[in-house]
Amino acid sequence: MKGKCPLTASAVESFLILNREEKIKMKALKLLLPLFIISCFIISSCTKESDTDKTTETKDTVTEKLDPAVEAAFTGINPAVLPDSDIAPVDFRGKLNEVLLEYIEMKQALADNDSTQALMKANQIKRTLSNLKDASLDDKMKEKWGKQSDKIEKCCKEVTLTEKIDNQRKAFSKLTEIMTDITKDFGFKGRTIYLIYCSDKNAGYWLVDTKDISNPYLGKTTEGEKPCAEVKEAWKFE
Repeated sequence: MKGKCPLTASAVESFLILNREEKIKMKALKLLLPLFIISCFIISSCTKESDTDKTTETKDTVTEKLDPAVEAAFTGINPAVLPDSDIAPVDFRGKLNEVLLEYIEMKQALADNDSTQALMKANQIKRTLSNLKDASLDDKMKEKWGKQSDKIEKCCKEVTLTEKIDNQRKAFSKLTEIMTDITKDFGFKGRTIYLIYCSDKNAGYWLVDTKDISNPYLGKTTEGEKPCAEVKEAWKFE
């Protein structure tokens, strides 16, 4: 018949071979695709791990290279370890860590001459106190905690009633006295606490839980200025 080109046997065979090869290729791709995805995931994980190692290495290097003044302040300090029988149960001490954290953040705000942030931290301490439960304390400790808690709230209120940083620092000095008593009578969880002192007439005591000597009473120091900070006592809590 005119206009039609009948398929030969060889053409049919070639077509079948090509079709079979395409199916084989598709099957191979389906098998290789999961392997490719897994390989990409492994490479990505290794890269992230490498970056993490670099970050850790950088942090460690920074930690090792403390400022000479900081190094000098903490050299030879051996924190006292208070017996568990003399302090609060560990679950209550864990809750007290929140108060400590906010106290230290207030300290840092004053060291940065930031009266607004100091005020905010004082309010945060008051909120934390209102949510802190003392169910795990015995009657004697509950009574003692009630008194100390009231004192803390009073000091924090003094901070919030003024934006004058000098007045806030006076209230912070009173707060530090209370926090020092709480450190000795109740303790904290998994912290080493340092009591630091500056002999300047406008300064006093403060607490930290790291090797930090930024002064909440004198504010930021200028470059080359010798910091006023001496570690007086230290306590370690498990």
